[in-house]
Amino acid sequence: MARMTRVRSTSSYRSLQTARILVLVFTVIFILTGFLFLITGTYAQMRLNYLVSLLQTTKLAATHITPLLLIFIGVFIILTSILGFFSAIKDNLCIINCFCLLLTMVCVTEVIGGILACAFLPKFRSAVRDGMEFEIGNFTINSTMNEFQTNLGCCGVDGFDDYNMTSWSLEEGDFCLDSVRIPDLKFHIPTTCCMGDCDACNMTSSVIYYEQGCLEKMFGKNDDKFVLHYLVMTSFILMTLQVVGILFTVCLFRRLRTTLRGY
Repeated sequence: MARMTRVRSTSSYRSLQTARILVLVFTVIFILTGFLFLITGTYAQMRLNYLVSLLQTTKLAATHITPLLLIFIGVFIILTSILGFFSAIKDNLCIINCFCLLLTMVCVTEVIGGILACAFLPKFRSAVRDGMEFEIGNFTINSTMNEFQTNLGCCGVDGFDDYNMTSWSLEEGDFCLDSVRIPDLKFHIPTTCCMGDCDACNMTSSVIYYEQGCLEKMFGKNDDKFVLHYLVMTSFILMTLQVVGILFTVCLFRRLRTTLRGY
């Protein structure tokens, strides 16, 4: 179906081209959003396995499906974006309708996902705390807490004091294997709490260690406001993009239908 020969009015053609360009611009933004979901899900699946392992001992053990869900959403958005690209360059009302419908589905899914993420954030934080406290109470050299402390640059749940009077710290007092004891602390902390490399069983006060807890490092100080604001802002931006894309698509549909009515 040829566009150039079928559009008789110059003004109609220009308005149609404007709508088409707007949809193409949005499609590019939308496909970048899909890749963002895909990369985030892949990164979480490959690099944040220690967080998944931590939650296996809590009520949120099913959280391991979240990276796969992000990957699925990313692929779906990319495929939808490809359909949107074809809807912008082809004069086919059926394709445009399908793209608009899929776009609405993605928008509703992201809004519901954002609301659920905000609602479950306190439970997620509580589950992470429970998992970390369990790991410290049963701390070993191969504990998941070592990965948290290494990757996040933190020590303990709320701070290095969490290791005070733990069975592991008391045992390290007798058999120092993989810990650091600083004289003014009177108890041992793991070497993964050190800023940089440090020797096990170091007894000097020159060792520099992380004082901030891992829970605060992940969620912010004392509350969930930082993460909650981030989730709300992200959900709002994504929802706004989807609504703008739907409006552009509806505009393209109406202009194309109006243009073709004269033939």
